[in-house]
Amino acid sequence: MAGLMYSKYHGALIILLTVLANLKLLLNSRFWSAGVIALILYIPHLLWQIENGFPTFQYQMLDRMNPFRLFDFILYWPNQLFAFNPLILSLLLFIFYKKQIWTPFEKTLKFIIIGLFGFFWLFSFTARIEAHWTAAAAIPAIILLYQFLRTREQNKIVFRLIASSVVFLFLLRLVLIIDILPWHMEFLGQKKWVAQIEKEAGNLPVVFMNSYQKASVYSFYTGKESFSLNTIYYRQNQFDLWKPEINFNGKPTAIVFEPSPFIKSNNVLTSIDKYVMIKDTFYGYQQLKINFSMSEGDAFKPGEMISLPIIISNPYSYTVHFNRPGEELSFSALFLHNKEWQSAVAHSDIPLQSLAPGESKSMNLKFNVPQLADDTYQFGICLRTPTFPEAFNSSFQKIDVTSAAPK
Repeated sequence: MAGLMYSKYHGALIILLTVLANLKLLLNSRFWSAGVIALILYIPHLLWQIENGFPTFQYQMLDRMNPFRLFDFILYWPNQLFAFNPLILSLLLFIFYKKQIWTPFEKTLKFIIIGLFGFFWLFSFTARIEAHWTAAAAIPAIILLYQFLRTREQNKIVFRLIASSVVFLFLLRLVLIIDILPWHMEFLGQKKWVAQIEKEAGNLPVVFMNSYQKASVYSFYTGKESFSLNTIYYRQNQFDLWKPEINFNGKPTAIVFEPSPFIKSNNVLTSIDKYVMIKDTFYGYQQLKINFSMSEGDAFKPGEMISLPIIISNPYSYTVHFNRPGEELSFSALFLHNKEWQSAVAHSDIPLQSLAPGESKSMNLKFNVPQLADDTYQFGICLRTPTFPEAFNSSFQKIDVTSAAPK
């Protein structure tokens, strides 16, 4: 059980579905002993989650959540057919219909298959489901399929169909690695753009804005240092936990990003596909922490001037300067609703020149609430520079915006 959870959080579903299929386990002292041992083995990971503010749950339960999108909901089953092979799923449905007597082990396999598919189908109401997330159902499916077919001579035709599907899947794999499709697949041609960036960047570390995939691919093919700098318009990932920007503060880097009117790019060096690159001295501010608190029942009014007390802290081992020419730090008040961001420029009531290592300062931020529709928003305060958009500097709290709010 501990191994399942360390491997993938979906392992919890296998444990739960196994128990649901065998409720007598709850009366078995050995099962409870195994559960306690598994929990003890899992404690290091739980401690890591607590120390880092539960980043995995933040990502899975908040960052990935979307309002209902019919396309994601409809696409779920075609993706599963593609991932599992329509023949296999059809045979499983036939087995579920035909088989009358189930041993406890077979019943457990059935629960795992139906439970995994059903859980992620329901989850598709609020998030896009990756096809491989149900891969844990493959093992019980193979076992049930083999046990059912090996006792029936008349099903030789099914084995021939399965063999033909293996040939089809092999050909499909070839298509996936040879660029012959009418549309471009992201993982094809990676060496080409990596070589282009390496040629221009030389031995400089490469910073990719909002793309942990490209940073990882670049490091893989070149063996050189690369990392992703993530803003609120993307999502946090392992690079935010590793904090690699600490090692490159004040050093020249090559910064790769998509062109945007909100990002300074007057010293663009070159274009790579849809991306552009600048060479500049890198200054990190992503780990600066901004704390504020909202009272329960607080509400903002569109257009209202807000004065919000905050505390800003510098956890870095170096001084952060706020008025470095070309890299001036500014505050933004941000409102999130249905994956759409609205921002307002915020100004501090005291001049902020720098923060020494470990230093904290209290101040009031003033900003005008944007002209937002009456609703509940996620609200936070973040920092940005002319080069880098807003980072994850504060937590986000729920706030009501209503035209009826008192000024």
